Amino acid sequence: MTTPDRRGGTGPGLPSWVIAPEGVLVLAALLLAPLAVLAPLLVGASVLLLAVGWRRIPWRRLDRMVLVGLAALVLWAVLSSRWSPQPGPSLRGALQLGGTLILGGLYFVFAQDLDRQGRRRVGLAFLADMGIALLALGFLVLRARFVTTSDYTLHQALAHFSRGAIVVTASVVPLAAVLFVRAGAKAVLAAVATVAVAIMLGSSGAAKMGLLALLAIAVAARVLPRAAAWVLAAALVATVIATPLLAARLPSPQRIADQWPSLSNSTHHRMTIWSFTGRNIAKKPMVGWGFDGSRSIPGADDEIRVVLHMESQDLPVTEPQLPLHPHNNMLQWWLELGLIGVAIITVVLLVALRRAATIPSRMGRSLLLAFAGTAFMVAQTSFGAWQVWWLAGLWMLAGLSAAFVRDLPAGEC
Repeated sequence: MTTPDRRGGTGPGLPSWVIAPEGVLVLAALLLAPLAVLAPLLVGASVLLLAVGWRRIPWRRLDRMVLVGLAALVLWAVLSSRWSPQPGPSLRGALQLGGTLILGGLYFVFAQDLDRQGRRRVGLAFLADMGIALLALGFLVLRARFVTTSDYTLHQALAHFSRGAIVVTASVVPLAAVLFVRAGAKAVLAAVATVAVAIMLGSSGAAKMGLLALLAIAVAARVLPRAAAWVLAAALVATVIATPLLAARLPSPQRIADQWPSLSNSTHHRMTIWSFTGRNIAKKPMVGWGFDGSRSIPGADDEIRVVLHMESQDLPVTEPQLPLHPHNNMLQWWLELGLIGVAIITVVLLVALRRAATIPSRMGRSLLLAFAGTAFMVAQTSFGAWQVWWLAGLWMLAGLSAAFVRDLPAGEC
C-alpha cells in the first residue's frame, strides 16, 4: 500500500502531479518544439491524458458552440466524401480529421484545467523546450549559411527547417505569456528579438509572414483593444469572400511571368495553383469537390509550360496545375467543402475570436488575437489545411496560450 509523502506524492520520492494530467502536459511541453513531430506527440499526450485523467475530464471547459461547429464540420466532411473523385481516401481523411479534433480538444481542455502551480510547472517546461528549439534552429540555420556554396543548395538546406521555423513562430505567444509573468517585459522583448533573428535568417516565407502578422496584430490590439477583435473578424469574413474571387481572376501563368519577372519559381507556381483552384471552385461553389479531393480533380496533374524571365535569361519550366493541395487553406476549404463547409469553419473561427476578446487581461487579449493572426497568415501561404501535424500544433499551442494568459495581470496591463 502506498502512502502520501511530504510532497503530496503516492510513493517514495514521486510527486502526485507526475502521474496526473499535469505531468503529461509537462512532458508534452518539453518535447513540443525540438521534436516538431506534432501528430504523434498530440496522439501520445492525449491518450496519456485520458489514461491518467479519464475520471475527471474537465467537461466544463468545453465550449459548446465550438464543439457543435467542429462536429458539423466533421459531419459535412464525411458527407462530402460521397461525391469526391476518390470517395475512399476522402472518407478516411474525414475520419482522421474527426480523430485529430477530438484529441486536440482533449489536450486543450486539460490545459485549461491546470491550476496556477500546474501552469507554472508546464510553463517552465515550455521555456526549456523553446530554449532548446531556438538553439537548435539557430545552429542549423547558421551552419547551412556558412557551409553551403551556392544559392540553390542554401535554399534546399534551409527548406528542411521550415516546419521547425513555423512551430517556433507560433510558439511566440505562449512564450511571451510565460516570460512576462516570470521575468517581465524586457525578457519578452529579448525573446521576441531572438526568434525574429532566427526566423529572418531562414528561408521560410510562411514563418516570416506569420511573425510579421503576430507583431502587427499584437501592437494593434494593445493600441486599439476594443476594436482589434472586430477588425480581425471583419478581415476574416472579407478574406473568406474575396479569396476565391481573386484567385479565379488571376492572369494566365505566362502573363504572370511576363508582368512580374522578379517572382521566384515557387511564388509563380503558387499563383498557377491558385488560378487553377479558383476556376475549379466556381464549378462547384456550394458543395465543393469533396473532402481532401484536391489532388484528384480532373486536370490537377496536368503540366503547363511557362517561360520564366530569370536574371536576363529565359528559363522554360513545367508546372503541375495542382500538386497535392492548393497551398492556401482558405482556397482548399472552398475547393473541397464549398460554401457550406466554409460557412461552418468561418463561424467556428468567429466564435473563437469572440472568446479570445473576453480575456480579462488586455495583454492576454492582444496575445491570443496575435496567435490567431499568425495561424491565419501561415495557413494562407503554406501547407495543406488537413495536415495532421499542422492541426496538432495549432491545438497544442492554442491550449498552452489560452492557459498561460490566465496568469497575466487583469485589466489594462
